[in-house]
Amino acid sequence: MNDVAAPDSAALVVRALADGRPRERIGLARECGLDAAELDAVLDRLSRLGVALTIEPHVVGLPWPVDLLDAEAIVHAEPRFRPDSVHVRFAVDSTNTVLAERLRAGAAAPEFCTAEIQTAGRGRQGRRWISGLGRSLVLSVSWRFPAGSSDALSGLSLAVGVALAEALAAGGYEAVMLKWPNDLVIHGRKLAGILVEASHSGSNSIACVIGVGFNLDLAPADSGRIDQPWTDFATVFGRVPARSELAAQAAGAILDACERYRDGGLAPFLDRWHERDALRGRPVRSLSGGAPIEGIARGIDSDGALLVEGPTGIARCRSGEVRVRVHEP
Repeated sequence: MNDVAAPDSAALVVRALADGRPRERIGLARECGLDAAELDAVLDRLSRLGVALTIEPHVVGLPWPVDLLDAEAIVHAEPRFRPDSVHVRFAVDSTNTVLAERLRAGAAAPEFCTAEIQTAGRGRQGRRWISGLGRSLVLSVSWRFPAGSSDALSGLSLAVGVALAEALAAGGYEAVMLKWPNDLVIHGRKLAGILVEASHSGSNSIACVIGVGFNLDLAPADSGRIDQPWTDFATVFGRVPARSELAAQAAGAILDACERYRDGGLAPFLDRWHERDALRGRPVRSLSGGAPIEGIARGIDSDGALLVEGPTGIARCRSGEVRVRVHEP
């Protein structure tokens, strides 16, 4: 559907090279069922996808081992997904787009999608989400909320953030904080981001896709394209979680958040959000279509709006209307 190419010989070549050991071209082509010209075309495609390859006249390799995603492991770890609802792709434009198209086609929810490479992932305010081979993890979960709840979904990214931070802590990755409205941060640097996209789906439900991207061990070429302070698991924790295990844990946390949010809205998450609020008490500047609002962040209200205390009182900043950066005078 959204695979960059199919059938995907590139995935076969990457799998053959995933252990990080260089391979002779002839043997690699034979193992993947390709002739020499076809292998050259695949290597060219991988280079265009941003895969760092070591290419010599007779030898091909990856510069490091790659922990490839495993659909069976994800299904086993999170049995709330049906086996046919877990989609593990090699290269897609966006995992959110894959599930959104499936929802529009009438697919049941929840479904799960992840990919080794994402070529056009979206972040908040139209930013791109970088996802190089094996260096990050991108995933999406689809969900259907009751019709008429679209106005209440503005706080869903906050609920998902709480659930993800708590899941990471349970796995030994402590000290993850939440930056309104949709970032997981450590020491003010972005570790992961959340993008919630909702659309009406007939008269019975609101179709929703929740996308998450984690920085695992970014390469210099990837990090150079990020427009804000960032960090990754390798830098902060000195270790990187197994990608399939993290994918299943994150997907399970999203399911938990959606179930709880469906039944109780943002209220069950408010106290837990405040415990991890990375902006609370700090000077911020909110940017919207009007004049910037500067003041001290005072948490969020029951609707998920950021509260900023300025000279004239408390201003409410709604998700989707503003961008927030810590502003140190």
